[in-house]
Amino acid sequence: QHADARHMLGVALLQKGNAAGAEEEIRRALSIRPDDVKFRNNLGNALSAQNRIDEAATEFDAAASADPEFSDAAFNLGTSMIALGNLSKAAQIFTDLVRQSPDDPDPLINLVAALTKGFKADEARDWCRRGLERWPDDFRLLSSLASILEQLNDVEEAADVIARCMKNDPAGSWPRIVNARILRRRECFEDALVEIEAALEHSPPSDIRGEALHEKG
Repeated sequence: QHADARHMLGVALLQKGNAAGAEEEIRRALSIRPDDVKFRNNLGNALSAQNRIDEAATEFDAAASADPEFSDAAFNLGTSMIALGNLSKAAQIFTDLVRQSPDDPDPLINLVAALTKGFKADEARDWCRRGLERWPDDFRLLSSLASILEQLNDVEEAADVIARCMKNDPAGSWPRIVNARILRRRECFEDALVEIEAALEHSPPSDIRGEALHEKG
């Protein structure tokens, strides 16, 4: 019970943004119950929140290895591998998770991201298509597919896909950035600028804002 209380306090601190305090409490919980994979996974989350990705990956790996059925730890390990640039390892993890959890689109989304970042656009495109057979209106899959098609110079299909995406996520910033790229490919430069301005107006997350500013030039 003491270990559970420490762990619960750590999770509460993490939710409030106090990652260092969370780490301290979860480490105390682990000192009492070192084999608890949920404790170890949340220690990884606390470390990730402090941008200590290498250390976090070690904890996620330990939790996932101790309990192969604990998909949360495997998912977090895969996300860490993407952040660390180990894209082949990330793709392997998320491929396994897609097979283990066929009704969950999130592992598939991250598999597509790992393949795209790893310059395997053809594979990423094929996984997107498979995912859209299962979740035809998922704006994340639609925007990913449109972006991949644009990279593969299939501009007309990319335009069709991003139109479907924006129908489902009209306020989304990332689809607008992808659409701007497609419009530039079609030499519709003024329309592309309108899309970039709209993406910035919707106050996207900092990484997407940076992408929008880069596209704006």
